[in-house]
Amino acid sequence: MDKSLPHQQQLERLPFAVAVLRARSNRFEDTHPLMPEVFRRLAEFQPGHVHILTPPE
Repeated sequence: MDKSLPHQQQLERLPFAVAVLRARSNRFEDTHPLMPEVFRRLAEFQPGHVHILTPPE
């Protein structure tokens, strides 16, 4: 888990998109609820962009 990834790297040069999952931890129990949102938004992810996803409320 790297909270600063979007600020530390030149992600705009990457040939793929980066999805940042904002979860309590990197444990399956905390990240799994974010997967439906990842799959729902997958088509809009563009190379070189960061997409920040937060848990459903």
